[in-house]
Amino acid sequence: MILTLSDIACGAGMASLGVCDELVKLGYTPRILCAVDPWAPAVHSYRANLAPYLAGPNAVLQARAEDILIPRCDLLLSGPPCIRDSTMAKARHLKDDGSVASVKTAARTLGAKARWEVMETVGRSWEGWGAAHGFSSVRLVDANLGGATSRRRTLLLRGLDLSLDSYPRCKPPGWGKVVPLWSEPGVTLGTDANAVHKRVRLSKLPHEPAPSVVGHGGALLRYRKGQQTDRLTPEEHAPFQGFETLCLVSARTRERQTLVGNGWPRTFGRWVAHLIHANIQASND
Repeated sequence: MILTLSDIACGAGMASLGVCDELVKLGYTPRILCAVDPWAPAVHSYRANLAPYLAGPNAVLQARAEDILIPRCDLLLSGPPCIRDSTMAKARHLKDDGSVASVKTAARTLGAKARWEVMETVGRSWEGWGAAHGFSSVRLVDANLGGATSRRRTLLLRGLDLSLDSYPRCKPPGWGKVVPLWSEPGVTLGTDANAVHKRVRLSKLPHEPAPSVVGHGGALLRYRKGQQTDRLTPEEHAPFQGFETLCLVSARTRERQTLVGNGWPRTFGRWVAHLIHANIQASND
């Protein structure tokens, strides 16, 4: 069964990749009709990461979603970058006439063309907006879905019955499997230098790193025997998000860090795929 997708504010493609890979395991054939992002590194990375699923050579576009025609599809994904200067973060002040252009406006307007819609939100202030436009909201922690980190996400969903959630819960992998260096004696990871020093001073090294914030400039710090040695690279952060191999097409470390940090963890894409599968099965019964 072929399932078609479109992805607004597609980034490096981690949302689409998590969903598509899992849909294949569930017996479906995903085809990406359209993916849009105004940022060139995101567009180039998406093409590299999702090449097997693209419906054609022009499926990935560097543009604002408001400026193009999104085709009808089964699943519409949208997720803004969670940084302060994002136009998405300002979109909560939108008027219903769409007088302020944003990807949220495009997703809301174009969602009527999709059988299902899954929209990541910036904070919880969008839940009321979503309820007014026919969305259900759910707050998820990827560690509860078998992921390695403790990232919380608020998702707005339309057309999917949440009561049919059939995601197979599993034990999160050990940190040594996610970041091999974590299993080395005396290695500590964390985002807060003061907290790490306190742990080392009290000789109470954690059994796992601090919740990883791997987004816009939030690289994890690495310590050996209490001394900071370096920061994890964007490529080392990708496994935290559930992607052992991920193309981050930029020569600038900060841009690659933003690409991997702004994406969905694989656990969230897997959850969406299983929810779609459960809804399809229920509609066929």
